[in-house]
Amino acid sequence: MELNVSFYPLQFPHENWEASYGTLKSTIEIVMDEGREGLRSFLASRKKFYKYIIVSRAHNMAFFNEIIDSDPSLKAGTKIIYDAEALTAPREILQKQIRQELIPKIIQDEMVEKEIRQASVADLVIAVSNKEAAIYRKHGVKNILVLGHTIHVSAGPKNFQDREGLLFVGALRDEGSPNVDSLLWFIINVLPYIEESIPDIKLYVVGDKSAPSLTSIEKPNISFMGRLETLDDIYNDRRVFIAPTRFAAGIPHKVHEAAAVGIPCVATPLLAHQLDWQHEKELLAGVDPEDFANQCLRLYKDERLWGSIRNAGLTSVAKDCSVENFWRNLNFIFD
Repeated sequence: MELNVSFYPLQFPHENWEASYGTLKSTIEIVMDEGREGLRSFLASRKKFYKYIIVSRAHNMAFFNEIIDSDPSLKAGTKIIYDAEALTAPREILQKQIRQELIPKIIQDEMVEKEIRQASVADLVIAVSNKEAAIYRKHGVKNILVLGHTIHVSAGPKNFQDREGLLFVGALRDEGSPNVDSLLWFIINVLPYIEESIPDIKLYVVGDKSAPSLTSIEKPNISFMGRLETLDDIYNDRRVFIAPTRFAAGIPHKVHEAAAVGIPCVATPLLAHQLDWQHEKELLAGVDPEDFANQCLRLYKDERLWGSIRNAGLTSVAKDCSVENFWRNLNFIFD
């Protein structure tokens, strides 16, 4: 598939050229220094030039809709594709519920409906999972395609006995983010139960640590390793991956990535549902702090269970994130 591609950043239009082309291919045009203010005139200057326009994420689609509503001719002859990436409204609802905020059902439905309405101008909507595609269809969106991501499956060579410790991976920069919330919840509510059984168990945390709420955590068995250039060694050395996420959207890439390199996972039922994975098959799921701790202990101590979960995870990632399926669906988008 040969396509000429222009990348138009809305949120951060003033990036460094060298850094940008260190990420994107040199054949891709990057439209710098325009941003939200310049999008209308840019589309007008290239009217009928593009065969496809892909808009990613709800806030960008909302802004794109404003421009198209004011001048529908800007999309004439162009197929509009909305890359939803993830439905953010359910995540916002969960976050508010965790904070004990009362949200009437009618308000919850309105939040989801408002986000899905952003897709009304699109000729095709891309969802990241069958679960989210079903929500779009329930709200009347018919032309929808599921497109996830690809991961190469390659289990690390170390076996159960050669590994130790629990592993958490995620960016920890933004206060109140799903990663920061989940790590704090685990350390405060779950880890003490685990320490009752294994007092010296170690928790390794990988990711930028700049959220203020994490600065006061000083425990000898918790190792904050910061951002690592490669995770190969840490994945191969640790025994159990934890994903205690309490609110999130889309699909948990981190669980896919961990399973793909052969480190089995304990996650929340929310993530198991997003992945469409089963408790005691591809992962273990913990409902509350004590249950989450018990699942961690089961996976940490039982070599047979560890091997079973590991193998099932490897198989599922190979199927769910296959290169063949990804390219087949991608080719369908650009028919």
